Amino acid sequence: MKNIIFSCCCFLISINSFSQNDKEKKSYYIHKNSIYFELGGLSLKPFSLNYDRILFTAENIYFNGTVGFGFGSRDNEKYGLSIPIAFNLSTGLNKKSHFEVGLGITYYESEIDVNQENIVYGGLKMGYKYQSTSPIFLKIGVNLFGRVYVINDNEIGAFEDFSLIENIAYLSFGYTF
Repeated sequence: MKNIIFSCCCFLISINSFSQNDKEKKSYYIHKNSIYFELGGLSLKPFSLNYDRILFTAENIYFNGTVGFGFGSRDNEKYGLSIPIAFNLSTGLNKKSHFEVGLGITYYESEIDVNQENIVYGGLKMGYKYQSTSPIFLKIGVNLFGRVYVINDNEIGAFEDFSLIENIAYLSFGYTF
């Protein structure tokens, strides 16, 4: 009889403990939308403004998509535009620290002297994101790039060998809502 009472008490305590953990997890809300400013990174420009949206969440991970607009002069360009698009996998759904890994492409358009060049770059993104319950977050990481497709004024280039051409670190800070 004592064993049955002891077993029932242990069972009730364990149910209560698990239900508190579930409530704690549910009380943490991760914002689905983010706007952030990035130095370096996937845009291949010194600065970019980006929008990020969580597309899918699982037990302890989430998938998000990012689109941005890169600006700023590099290599004495008269005109330049870049549009980075990425899909990322992040860990630590219910934590402050997140590891991110992603794949992205960047459309890069520039005009140097009289030549106009349009290039599509592919990249791998790896980084760390810190976000507490406040809407402000910070990211730091590195991107590995390869040139995928080139379109010049007079010729259209075929797919090129995907070789590492640039390794750009990034620092981002933004606001989630």
